[in-house]
Amino acid sequence: MNDTLIGGFISIITFIVASIINYWSQNKLLEKQFQQKLLLDEQQLKIKKIEEKKRIIEELYKLLLEIRFDCSTTHSFIVTEIKTIKDFHEWYLNALLNKINRVDIICSLYLTDNDNITKLIEKIRGEANKFWGYQQQYLKLWHSGNYENAELKLKEVIKSANNIGETTTYLLREIKNTYKQHFN
Repeated sequence: MNDTLIGGFISIITFIVASIINYWSQNKLLEKQFQQKLLLDEQQLKIKKIEEKKRIIEELYKLLLEIRFDCSTTHSFIVTEIKTIKDFHEWYLNALLNKINRVDIICSLYLTDNDNITKLIEKIRGEANKFWGYQQQYLKLWHSGNYENAELKLKEVIKSANNIGETTTYLLREIKNTYKQHFN
C-alpha cells in the first residue's frame, strides 16, 4: 500500500511538474508570438508612414511644378488671350494661392529640418504677388488698347515669372535632395 501511495504521489508530482513546464513553455511561446506580432505591426506602421511621406512629397513636387507653370511667361500669354481681369483675380485667389498655401503647409509639417525651404516658399509667395500685380496691370493696359505701356508692364511680368521659375526650380532641387536623403 505504501508503494501504491508513493507511486500515486510520484504520478501527481510528475503531472504537476509536467503541467508547470507545459504552461511555462506555452507562455514563452505566446510571449514570443506577441513580440513578433508587435514588431511586425511596428514595421508595417513605419512603412505606412514612409509611404505617406513619399506620397505627400510627390504631391508637393507636383504642386511646385504647377506653380512654376502658372507663373510662367507661357501661362501669362495664355491668360492674355482667354481671361478677363475678373477671371484672372479669381484664378489667382482660388488656384494659385491655394497651391502656394498647400506647399507651405506640407513643408511646414514634413520638411521642418530645412529652413532654406521656408525662405524659398516665402520668396515664391512674394514673387507670385508681384506676378499677379504686374499681370493684372498688363491685362488692363492691353484690354484698353494701351499696347505701348502694356509692353513695358509685360517686361515686369516676364521678370517676375523668371524669378518664380528660378526659385521654384531651386526649391524642387532642395526637395529632391531631401527626398533622396530620407527614402533612398
